Amino acid sequence: MEDLERLREAGAIARRVREGVYRIVKEGVKVIEVCEAVEERIRELGAEPAFPCNVGINEVAAHYTSPPGDQTVIPPKSIVKVDIGVSLDGYIADTATTISLNPELEVLAEASRAVLHEAIKAMAPGVNVSKIGLIIQKTANSLGFKPIRNLTGHEIKRYELHAGLTIPNVAAPAPGKLQVNHVYAV
Repeated sequence: MEDLERLREAGAIARRVREGVYRIVKEGVKVIEVCEAVEERIRELGAEPAFPCNVGINEVAAHYTSPPGDQTVIPPKSIVKVDIGVSLDGYIADTATTISLNPELEVLAEASRAVLHEAIKAMAPGVNVSKIGLIIQKTANSLGFKPIRNLTGHEIKRYELHAGLTIPNVAAPAPGKLQVNHVYAV
């Protein structure tokens, strides 16, 4: 029961930090400033970053971590993904959000939220991870987009961000079923 409570606390911190990035992500802001603000806020709320804050701009879909001294700024009319990890006594919450600074790309940000919603709705003990990938792909395709094949969801364990199962973003044979009392990021 303590595990579940600590996971909920980590998730609540991650949600608060994620909601706050909408005030930070603006044209002309340095990526390193976004990363530092995210990580500082995690610490203010009593946790630690589970991994360095990642900020993907436009065609950078994932895993860009601003190095020390980085001068990269958020360009005008961008779409920006901020990936946030919170660790509270080793209990990890992994979340991200996509922010469109370009009205023409808002449809992509909305589609990513819709795809996530459908994937979460389908998650239950005993569901094969390949079914989740199929749902992600079908939902994205129905909205006029294609999921990125080489990015995946994953299982999370205490002190271990990428543990156990991998959840594909596309229809593909994938072994494994979701288990009760396990934690997954999609």
